Amino acid sequence: MNDQEFHDAADLAVQDAPDFAALMDTTADYLCERWNIPRLKAEELGAWHDAQMDLASESAQSGAFARVIGVLLHVGGDMRVAVYGLAFATGMNRLLKWPTMSAAAEGLGITRAAISKRAIQWEDLLGLKRSAHMKSEAAREKYRQAQKKNHWRKASLKIATEAPWETDVPAPGSEDEEDQKKVA
Repeated sequence: MNDQEFHDAADLAVQDAPDFAALMDTTADYLCERWNIPRLKAEELGAWHDAQMDLASESAQSGAFARVIGVLLHVGGDMRVAVYGLAFATGMNRLLKWPTMSAAAEGLGITRAAISKRAIQWEDLLGLKRSAHMKSEAAREKYRQAQKKNHWRKASLKIATEAPWETDVPAPGSEDEEDQKKVA
């Protein structure tokens, strides 16, 4: 490892390191330093702010939990697929019997895309950020358009409309009818 690579790695480690001073400072400390609020008033405001944040967090957690339970109670299809999708959406897949989407799909006897689609539905429902293992929305849309364009049904319609044989040739059996009309 050369010196430049070492400095880059060190810089990267510094960027990823948490700000311990910010973690130890209370809301009152921040209010005192940033806005020059007297300590007693800053502690009152800080306590109120922290209580409001705790209430908002509990409300968000209970709302998310209610949505999860509601979906699981009324899920259509295989409950195992829904649970695996939820696990992949929340990053808890390491706790599963099959920790990868491919292994889970094989174990459940479905496609990887089915689990991926369910994970995306969970992420959308819960307002989660897309997993690092998932394709971006732009990539998914591009793939979706390519699939629509190259779908096998369209290929079979194209084959059906473009007859590789001569269309001027009478259909089998129709020659007898024409001969009978000529005779009559």
